[in-house]
Amino acid sequence: MSFAYKYCLITLLLPQIIMAANVSESLDLAIKGDLLLVSADSQQAPWWDKGSGQLAYKGNQLLVGNQVASLLWTGEDAFSARLNAEASAQSEHPLGITEAWLNWSPLPINRYRLRARFGAFYPAFSLENTDTAWTSPYSHNFSAINSWFAEELKTYGAEVSLTRPGRFFQLPYSVTGVAGSFIGNDAIGTILSWRGF
Repeated sequence: MSFAYKYCLITLLLPQIIMAANVSESLDLAIKGDLLLVSADSQQAPWWDKGSGQLAYKGNQLLVGNQVASLLWTGEDAFSARLNAEASAQSEHPLGITEAWLNWSPLPINRYRLRARFGAFYPAFSLENTDTAWTSPYSHNFSAINSWFAEELKTYGAEVSLTRPGRFFQLPYSVTGVAGSFIGNDAIGTILSWRGF
């Protein structure tokens, strides 16, 4: 058997379990989970489990993937709040809060949209991870750069954005400017320097 086939990994993402519920008029809950059927032609444990394997999985397995929950509260005025949580058996911390923030988004002012948020959140860098609780609607695994964002770039801070919507100005594009301030992430860039991509 050639090297290419010896270390092949086949992952079948069974239909995702997605549930959304309107708990009350101002409270929405969304839950998303994965069930994985994995077939890996490798019997060695991965290197982080003191083995010599190159793959995260070995043999044939049926696994419960990441489970995420997102709770959104919408106030009667311009305020809202979001709380995202994740459960993962493959993580160092199997259960945790991934994001929690307070959002302020008033009605447009002179056709410009102003938005501010405060709390723990991922900066709006990713075009890949746009689904519930910073998951990706396009693939099961994140790209290398989005894995780095997820692990290191989450901030505790405040962010303000100003958007000039194209449809308000009869233009085919919109322009957004974002400014932010954060604390508690002095070591940003260390994972990139330690591991690289």
